[in-house]
Amino acid sequence: MEQVVKTYSGGGKILILDVLENVKPLFKKLIVPVLFFNAIAYVCWISFSGFVGELPSGLYELIVKPILGIILFGSSAHPMNGPCWFLVTLFFIKVIMTILTERRTMWIFVFVMALMAAVFDKLRFTGSDFMGRICFSFPFYCTGFLLKDYVSRFVEIKASNRLLLLVVAITTLVSLALYNTRGGILSYHFGKSIFLYYATGFIGTFSVICLFSFLRNTSYRFVTFISNGTLVILGTHILIISYISIVRTGNSYLTAGICLLLTLPLIYLFNNYTPKMVGKK
Repeated sequence: MEQVVKTYSGGGKILILDVLENVKPLFKKLIVPVLFFNAIAYVCWISFSGFVGELPSGLYELIVKPILGIILFGSSAHPMNGPCWFLVTLFFIKVIMTILTERRTMWIFVFVMALMAAVFDKLRFTGSDFMGRICFSFPFYCTGFLLKDYVSRFVEIKASNRLLLLVVAITTLVSLALYNTRGGILSYHFGKSIFLYYATGFIGTFSVICLFSFLRNTSYRFVTFISNGTLVILGTHILIISYISIVRTGNSYLTAGICLLLTLPLIYLFNNYTPKMVGKK
């Protein structure tokens, strides 16, 4: 069977069938967990709604809006597991990345996406939250992809110089965060400036790299366990917090601590007994 190819301005060729072949593992790794965690959330929602006597009526409210909520937000959809927006967005970004095979093309695309994000932010455009989240998120992902090779070189810098960079980065990060105020991609709010929001995100990431560069030769089993379970934490924490809120701890840090403790057995169970459902092989 002859493969279909697409040519772009850089002169390269993209094998369509190869792109589709790359999409299959991405679907298993990202979209299957989305469906799995949304199904769990749906069962919890139906059970809890029935328990308190507020079960929604009508096929649209009961079936259609929860399905639309996997991708969309707003009055036309009912997200069962809101944090899963991150995995859906990441899936489409990675699909785009399979097409952008040249670094020059990637940088141009980052620039275009950043401009689109700025326009969305300026117009307060929320009519297409799905497309907006991709635009807002893409510069973060693609820039990280382009710069990841430099991380291994950075950690070889003299420790005293890295410590100085860490102090400067954290000082800048705190100053920018306080000035620009709180923001978030899901809420379509980026403080005083979306560009300051990006700057804060990049500097924050750099600060984390600086901090953990001092621990790169140290092994912590608990940290490894948590890092292997971040997807489970993402997919279950909102449900746990919803049930914890019934008790009303009154302290967000306490709630976060309890939530993390309750996710530990879930990480173990899902990773070991239903690995394919949480993106594992």
